[in-house]
Amino acid sequence: MDNTPDSFPSDNDQPATELDTSYSANDRVSVVGEVDAEGTDSASATQAEQIDSSSISWSRVTPVDIDDPKSLELSAEFVGRWSTLVSTTNWEKGRIIAEWRDALMGSQSPAVAYSDEAWSRRVGGVSPQHVGRLRRVFERFGASYSSYAGVYWSHFLAALDWDDAELWLEGAAQSGWSVSQMRRTRWESMGGQPDQEPDDRDISADGSIAM
Repeated sequence: MDNTPDSFPSDNDQPATELDTSYSANDRVSVVGEVDAEGTDSASATQAEQIDSSSISWSRVTPVDIDDPKSLELSAEFVGRWSTLVSTTNWEKGRIIAEWRDALMGSQSPAVAYSDEAWSRRVGGVSPQHVGRLRRVFERFGASYSSYAGVYWSHFLAALDWDDAELWLEGAAQSGWSVSQMRRTRWESMGGQPDQEPDDRDISADGSIAM
């Protein structure tokens, strides 16, 4: 509970004295000038932000604009750090869910109590479907994922239902394939059936894949 008072005592809360009334005109002018200057600086900053955000018409932006060579080069390090963080976080989330599930199963709790829906309701902010992904990926690859250097959690999610997953995860580790490249390479090696072609639009920003 926030116990911060609505306001703090100030000189204005005290009775006026002769010292208060001796406040000079020059002092008042100085203070007013400072306030005006602060207001001008604040207004300028706000205007600059508005100009910055409104100067881009996103409906006219193309992938070529966003992915110009210099931007790609400068962004690579930061994108890599972001992907590593997402990957690490997803493995830890999966571990927690799996351990929680095992604990409840061991206590002979009803099955509904340790379902993906139950965890989703307990923690909030994550769908039962994604809880299931986190749990299943950890259950299958939790003991071995660290042996695939440079391979992100989303690679394992993509390979979750493959009976030859280890082969393609090793390929991703050796060749530096992205998730998209790994899926497409496997698809091509299996005959490239049009109705089985992987769609990159299935891959979400959080690394999850529509399955």
